[in-house]
Amino acid sequence: EDEDEEDEEARIAAIEKEVASLSRAELAASKWPNLHGTGFYESVARMNHSCRPNVRVVNDCGDRRCAFVALKNIRAGEELCNAYTRLDAGLEIRRVNLREYGFECACERCLEEEQAGGGMQ
Repeated sequence: EDEDEEDEEARIAAIEKEVASLSRAELAASKWPNLHGTGFYESVARMNHSCRPNVRVVNDCGDRRCAFVALKNIRAGEELCNAYTRLDAGLEIRRVNLREYGFECACERCLEEEQAGGGMQ
């Protein structure tokens, strides 16, 4: 069992070393698996979550690009936020889903629903 763990750690270390040696252009040109959520977008990775987002991320541009679509008027300087989870779920379900990202949502919508007693949905 320890040998299997060491082999796995060595395999992962070799992959990390190989990926670290690639330039951004080489990494972008690499074949990526056709899975939902596969992407390498710095702008999206740094975007915060809100259960009342002001943008939606569109990944199906057909050419490895993504786009942001405004869901409402956005003032200059306003933070862009997208949703990490389904917005049609109740407060508790959204919060459970968002714990996978390492936080409990306390956005404006969640706080309003919590104050209104909507936590038991």
